[in-house]
Amino acid sequence: MTIDATISKQALDEALEQFPEFVKFQPRIEWRPLMKGGAFVVAYQKHPPRDLPNTWDFQNFYVKGYKRLAQVS
Repeated sequence: MTIDATISKQALDEALEQFPEFVKFQPRIEWRPLMKGGAFVVAYQKHPPRDLPNTWDFQNFYVKGYKRLAQVS
């Protein structure tokens, strides 16, 4: 699956409005193929610290936003 850059940017902007502390880690959404299908994941240019609060919430918000905007289930 190909990631639509325009939709990804829009979903990222929405996620960073809610979680601005993640902007410095340069997140991006990627598609990872699995044995059956695949999964959207958030990758980082620089990984956030393991103890940074809201990491799961940010990733979940970003992926769900991308899927909603791209109309992918």
